[in-house]
Amino acid sequence: MARLRRRVRGVTLIEVMVVVGIVAILAMMAAPNFRAMIERNQINSATNELMMGLQLARSEAIRLNSTVTLCRRAVPINPNDAPSCANPLDNPQGWQNGWIVFHDRDGDGSVTPAQAGPPAVAADAVLRSWGALGPRLTLRGSADVAQRVSINARGQARDTGHLIVCNNNRLEQARAIIVTLSRPRLATDSHADRIPDDDNRDNLLTCTP
Repeated sequence: MARLRRRVRGVTLIEVMVVVGIVAILAMMAAPNFRAMIERNQINSATNELMMGLQLARSEAIRLNSTVTLCRRAVPINPNDAPSCANPLDNPQGWQNGWIVFHDRDGDGSVTPAQAGPPAVAADAVLRSWGALGPRLTLRGSADVAQRVSINARGQARDTGHLIVCNNNRLEQARAIIVTLSRPRLATDSHADRIPDDDNRDNLLTCTP
């Protein structure tokens, strides 16, 4: 019986180059969309975490029947430093180093250490802390919420305004939280232009209020 010989045809260099070229073109077309998706996810994640902090501050203020404050987190000098509020002169209005929620017993908007007295004063208890955002993200607050948001025992915010999360200082695809007297809410985009609205449904004008 004669053996059947199969002729195997190899792939030429030109064919390989054509395939590589097509793959490269497709990758170049997909890269911007993939990068934009990652940026959106980062902005959404930061906004959701900030909203979680505000909601925690409100619920704890009601539960403790006392003031609870969310403030900008100071950059720790040493890794083991306890979380504390940032100095207003240190990167004013910038929240991207993180934030903390604490039981603000004396209502002064800062984490007060214990004092022996007399009279003895208990330390403000840090309820939760968040770390820094990604390097391209900015998180800024308007004037009254540039440093902190304090919630009283009735769950009402003493400070109102907005907090906006941007990527590379671009308003497009930014997200914002409106801090009202009663409770925080996500800003809408009533103009469908990918720029969040303020409390009057006007476009926010800057990532650095």
